[in-house]
Amino acid sequence: MTLVEHHLESVRGAAQAGDYEAAREYGRLLSLLPAEMEESDDEWPCVWWFRVALEGRPEDHEAAVLLAARLTGDADALAYAYGLDDEEDCDEEGEDEEGNLARRNCERMRKEAQRLYAQVLRADPAHPGARSGLAAFEGVPFPVAPFSHYLVQGEYWSGTAGCREQLVVSDAEELQWACDHWFAEIAGLGAYHLSVYASGERLSHASLEPLVRAADGSLDWSVITIPPLPGEPLPHGHPALLHNGHIAHYGWYSLDLG
Repeated sequence: MTLVEHHLESVRGAAQAGDYEAAREYGRLLSLLPAEMEESDDEWPCVWWFRVALEGRPEDHEAAVLLAARLTGDADALAYAYGLDDEEDCDEEGEDEEGNLARRNCERMRKEAQRLYAQVLRADPAHPGARSGLAAFEGVPFPVAPFSHYLVQGEYWSGTAGCREQLVVSDAEELQWACDHWFAEIAGLGAYHLSVYASGERLSHASLEPLVRAADGSLDWSVITIPPLPGEPLPHGHPALLHNGHIAHYGWYSLDLG
């Protein structure tokens, strides 16, 4: 069992016992892992724990920013999947029941995210995660210096349908732990790459194809070099700027393409 796995078990037990700070940390670790939702209006397990943390400690700014970032990313993915932000195709009256539900959920998540960012900024106007998160939410430039982060990303297609998966994290051990879970059912990793970013600039980019499984089922990371982050690690929940100008959100996400 890795140090991160030990930490996860520790904070899970404490969170379940009513420790609100542990609830936020447990939610943060869960946000690094893929999860399945049975219904389109369900919420990720990490979202549930962020809410628990905030109900017990409304002044927990990190929990608020993590939740706001997650809601923003989920809303963006939902809007992309259903074309909700496409003004040319926007016809709310003509949407089917599923499309209407997606629109309502998207609007609800965006309103809550905006409220959470504003709430943190009222208490701490200089909070970097809230300032940059709100700026990204509003579509305006935000400062990225001097933060560094890792990005693991893969994209694959089947005919005209595809999927892009990505993980933004700022700790090498957590990156390895998350990928061990993420790739547990994936045989070949040729579609996945690891990049290191500093101040919005991509410093390195390497394929994860050489990764193979060790005897215990975990990935053998000795065949891949994970460079140390060259600057201050990206704060939890802070948006990440990529080399192509796109914005990535902290944690694991998937986006349907095509």
